[in-house]
Amino acid sequence: MAVDYSFYLVTDSGMLPENTTVLSQVAAALENGVTIVQLREKTADTREFVALARAVHALTKPRGVPLIINDRVDVALAVDAEGVHVGQDDMPAAQVRALIGPGKIVGVSVHDERELKGVLALNLPGQPKVVDYIGIGAVYGTKTKDLKEKYPIGVYGLKRVLEINNAQVETVAIGGINPTNVQKVLYGSRVSDAVKLDGVAVVSCVMASKDAATASRTLSQLIKATPPWAQQQLTNNTAYALSADSIEQAIREFAPQLFRAVTQRAPLVHHITNNVVKNFSANVTLATGASPVMSECAGEFSDFSQISPHAALLINTGMPFSNDPEDGGADIYLGAINEYNKRGLPVTLDPVGVGASKLRKGLIKTLLESAFFNVVKGNEGEIFTLHREVSGLATDADSAEVLTKGVDSVGAAALKTSLRVGRTLAHHYKTTLLMTGTEDVVTDQSGAWNVAIRNGHEYMARVTGSGCSLGSVVSACLAVTKDLDPTSIAAAVDPNFLAATTAVLLYTIAGERAAARPEVRGPGTFLPAFVDEIYLIAEETRKDDFSWIKNAKFRVFGTTERDSLNSQS
Repeated sequence: MAVDYSFYLVTDSGMLPENTTVLSQVAAALENGVTIVQLREKTADTREFVALARAVHALTKPRGVPLIINDRVDVALAVDAEGVHVGQDDMPAAQVRALIGPGKIVGVSVHDERELKGVLALNLPGQPKVVDYIGIGAVYGTKTKDLKEKYPIGVYGLKRVLEINNAQVETVAIGGINPTNVQKVLYGSRVSDAVKLDGVAVVSCVMASKDAATASRTLSQLIKATPPWAQQQLTNNTAYALSADSIEQAIREFAPQLFRAVTQRAPLVHHITNNVVKNFSANVTLATGASPVMSECAGEFSDFSQISPHAALLINTGMPFSNDPEDGGADIYLGAINEYNKRGLPVTLDPVGVGASKLRKGLIKTLLESAFFNVVKGNEGEIFTLHREVSGLATDADSAEVLTKGVDSVGAAALKTSLRVGRTLAHHYKTTLLMTGTEDVVTDQSGAWNVAIRNGHEYMARVTGSGCSLGSVVSACLAVTKDLDPTSIAAAVDPNFLAATTAVLLYTIAGERAAARPEVRGPGTFLPAFVDEIYLIAEETRKDDFSWIKNAKFRVFGTTERDSLNSQS
């Protein structure tokens, strides 16, 4: 039986709004896109459960929508439901299959690799399947189900389960999924065109809604649509087809052209940043020719995201908005990010001080699990914290090497580690990864290419906000990537990668020029000269003088180049 798992509704009578019923909510959902319904009534008496199941089935069956009964095989048999879903502590799936027969649907809840392997072992080669689909989660924290000792697995834990499953059984994600994160769940977890989710399950965002019809219709549209940010992502095949020489050529030729577009378009850069750097970031943004705005007011997010087609959002988490140790006020950030994501406008994340507290780690983890970022930038300490403690990707060897390395180390071994961590995180989060340090490392979202940039001056590290304000320049460059010639070699390079590299080169070359001025004697005199040099490079570029790029000092690393570096250590 072919089953459409794409929009899976799980009922819960304990969260119904006033003047609604399970039947009214299910009916509204069926009229607006739900493709499969699970009736979950943990506290109902048997007779009550059977009566409700029969009434729900009368709604689903005429529409060809399968009705799945949670846990209760007897109820499923009594109403001839299309299937049964069981958890890890419920009746074993093999016994469920024996009772309901081969023509019905059996689903099992799965949280991790161990539970998945137990389910897959039930489906023997050449034999009818015992289990048809798995419900994977909880993806996010949820109040609809007691997770006991089972922590939310996140989008990337979900992706790991999908990788191991490798399309052997159908897959549905569940747990805290709603309109703001459903597309991140679908596309962030995607392994390939063949290995991806078959559907998402929702509970509260429909069952607890006062307008279940609108809630269902909105979710259905989001599930069916490819988000703009997913459309913009390159395939790994395209990235790997390039050469180091062609990447270098593209950077030297198109970085000045991209920055010229900044001076011509005056893109809007919306900052949600910390108070310490607002003034400096605004001045740096203005010096590039872009237009800064600072706002943490949720009522303005939608309006700002619609002011210009050349706009970008910078999220700097140096000042969390909440004392909640789980997410640090993520809702404020996500409210803005969602407005820019849904319009296909670029977003940069700067996880300032992520290693400083549990609150900041929780905040950054929530943001990365819930939204798409074109660029994630941070210093070495911040990026290594993402690798070691937020993403959970680091091996014991990685952790030992990073801890030994420290944030100020130099040399081939240090660069080798930075390149590897950059590739791992960029590919994992499907983002361009920018790590600042002795050599600034930019990695494209496929993980195929790194650029290591050696421009800059030591004064830049002695000025408060210089790292944060680099995010402003990155955002300004991201905002104009749509102006790149689609027929040029630049079109074959990840535009986010090109934008981040352009921003770092411009910023660090301006730093070198400022430090070389005769009036500059230290960080205090450096600061105004630095802003001046950013402005002067912008003016030169606006007039088609691209000579500044001749001072760019960088190396491009693909597989061959990284292997060569490894042989040096």
